[in-house]
Amino acid sequence: MLRTKRYCPSLAFVSRGSSGEANASLRTFSSTVRSSTSAVPRILVTGALGQIGTELVPLLRQKYGSENVVASDMRISEANHAGPFAYIDILRLNDFERVVVEQRIDWLIHNASILSAAGELNPSLALQVNFEGTPVSRSST
Repeated sequence: MLRTKRYCPSLAFVSRGSSGEANASLRTFSSTVRSSTSAVPRILVTGALGQIGTELVPLLRQKYGSENVVASDMRISEANHAGPFAYIDILRLNDFERVVVEQRIDWLIHNASILSAAGELNPSLALQVNFEGTPVSRSST
């Protein structure tokens, strides 16, 4: 499990949802109270090149500043990113933790997943990514 107290004490977690939930997630995300400071949060969005991420990242960058929103995905886009981008394989917890620490991430919006059509072609990979690839929900030992 990512030890949020050690790496980023104020890490807020917003889980993935259907495409219709992007605006609701943003409202919920925006209303999250950060620990009594007025500093702008550093935000990591996994699955940033997916259906929700491609619309959510620009909204977050507009609201919080491009430099404060780190887009991440397992795919590498050749598009010109208007802010920081990190390649993260969500199944490799060390990669995820490294980005959280190096980028000083406060909030995580976890959208990385394999949707139904691709998941039906490779169910074991879909199970790994959609369930085991949720880093902050892993239990610590």
